[in-house]
Amino acid sequence: MLFFWTESMIYAQTDTMKTITTKNIEIVAKRKIFSMGSKQVMEIKEPVSLNANTIADAVRFLAGIQLKDYGGQGGMKTISVRGLGANHTAVSYDGVLLSDCQTGQIDLGRLPLDDISSVSLTSANANDQIFKPARNFSTANNLDIFTTQPTFDDGKICNVAIAFKAGAATFLNPYAKIENKFGKVSTSILINYIYSKGDYAYKMYYGGLNDSSSVEKRKNADISALFAEANIFYSTQKDDLHFKTNLYYAKKGLPGAAILYYNAQSQRLNDDNVFMQLKYQHLFGTLFSYKCVMKLNYAHTQYIDPDYLNSAKMLNNQYYQREYYLSNIFLFESKKSFNLSLSNDLFYNNMSANLYNFAYPWRFNVLTNLAANYTYRFFSVGANILHTYILNNSLIEKNKTHFNKLSPSVNFEFLFLKNKSLILDISYQHVFRMPTFNDMYYLTFGNRQLKPEIVNQCNLGLSYRKQFVRLDYFSIQCNVFYHYIKDKIVAMPTKNLFLWSMLNFGRVDVYGTDVSTTVKKSCKIEKTMLDIDIFLSYSLQKAMDMSDSKSKTYNNQIPYTPLHSGSFRLGLDFKKLFLLSYNLLIVGNRYVLGQNIPENELEPYFDHSIGISRTFQIKKVAIHAGMEVLNFTNKNYEIIDNFPVQGASWRLSFGVSF
Repeated sequence: MLFFWTESMIYAQTDTMKTITTKNIEIVAKRKIFSMGSKQVMEIKEPVSLNANTIADAVRFLAGIQLKDYGGQGGMKTISVRGLGANHTAVSYDGVLLSDCQTGQIDLGRLPLDDISSVSLTSANANDQIFKPARNFSTANNLDIFTTQPTFDDGKICNVAIAFKAGAATFLNPYAKIENKFGKVSTSILINYIYSKGDYAYKMYYGGLNDSSSVEKRKNADISALFAEANIFYSTQKDDLHFKTNLYYAKKGLPGAAILYYNAQSQRLNDDNVFMQLKYQHLFGTLFSYKCVMKLNYAHTQYIDPDYLNSAKMLNNQYYQREYYLSNIFLFESKKSFNLSLSNDLFYNNMSANLYNFAYPWRFNVLTNLAANYTYRFFSVGANILHTYILNNSLIEKNKTHFNKLSPSVNFEFLFLKNKSLILDISYQHVFRMPTFNDMYYLTFGNRQLKPEIVNQCNLGLSYRKQFVRLDYFSIQCNVFYHYIKDKIVAMPTKNLFLWSMLNFGRVDVYGTDVSTTVKKSCKIEKTMLDIDIFLSYSLQKAMDMSDSKSKTYNNQIPYTPLHSGSFRLGLDFKKLFLLSYNLLIVGNRYVLGQNIPENELEPYFDHSIGISRTFQIKKVAIHAGMEVLNFTNKNYEIIDNFPVQGASWRLSFGVSF
């Protein structure tokens, strides 16, 4: 159930496919807190309707998001929001940020969609919800992922779900979940396993697109991955507790770039990641609330190259990273629409490896944030100030590096018309990202003198939503944004083209607009009820390299950022019969390098997918069956240069729950 809210109206509707840009009410300690700022919310009821199997597959339809996909089930998948890059998007999982101190990027292809209830994207606004850890205020964009929580029918104390998917390229995906209830305590355990040979066909051109070509098969693109999770929930009138343990273990090939006359990749990558997180919140009377968040994270990555030319005749690099995290948040809510929160985060990261002369870096972070919002009739204002203190060191450095910085943001919101269905949102945010351990310490490329990458962003948004006589729901939102990025961290040649280093050299100006609209209509065809759900989005992103006026890349679009992109989704839900869905993704021309010349240009692409599914009941057993045809026009395209994406493919799904 997804709620659309204004002060004068509550509108609710259950659907299998939803992407709504809305002002949400956040439920915190059993009370409602006004949510500052606009965001896109995608409620996941049925992955088949999105033609998606992972979080990466689903979020690419949100306005402003560009997916970087290296192809196949095992290829790394990250997102760039409004041209800012993956390092400027925080990914939270049930309210706690996922982290990778080595690269700073989260692979969304690891997260299966089966147990996800909703995904939301907030851009250019740190005041979306003030009762959260300080770390969640520290990035330009926030992708929030929420998993399902156990619900039980009257008298039931156990739920079981079993599902299986199969598809092209020997794709196999079994899934099982069990939920139990013990008084005020409920638990869930789920296991999701993926196997794929990844040997899909693609077209290799021997010159341009009009030259001769041949059909090849992707090699060394197999994956075997286990995703397992256990949850414990405890809830009373004043207390909420959620403990989560998560395991990800994968072995996969690295297919590498598809290069003419060379298709013999043999590199392997093994990942194992375990984290435990605890969230506890307590309500003190009617004015005060407290939340505590703790997390332990361990990740191990093994890179194997059996053909590496060294004395050992192979490369076996192993990297280990750890994080210890603690957050305390206090919230004050007055009865006069004023809210105030204070949060303090402490977290420690370190990294080790089996490499000779490795730096063994570590970093201690202290983040303190003060946030407030005030609402009066047709006007709301919110602001926060974040203080960051970082202590950085390694075995190869004599002195510790200290870093202090303040990061403010402010948001104004105006509601118009009698039912307040027209909303104007104005926001400013100043944020930064610290250099990752790879940026600072990676072999000869790292630079320990790097400064943080600074982002100043402004956003002007206008949204309108209403119910009409002939439409159950209509909404449209338009955002105009501007980002100024300085001290951008880039790789630059130093003494010669073979010796590169990470430097604070770049400046990027990004401006553009995001437009999205949603239409919902219910009607009756003979004796069958039909729900129609339409979503349309368009993004214009002008991301210009303004670093050096003498450079050939000056005033050119930065790599892999299309000027135009968009998506279209149509859902037709014939109640008690079947659900039919169609999804279209459109991405315009991009450039693989900073110089915008024809030789560096990637062709635009259109990705069409369809799906059909049916859910029915036999006594107390719910049965689900679905079929999808992905990229059914068999478009041969690349998101990353020389990394072809799978062409036309199919996927079947079957599941039971009781």
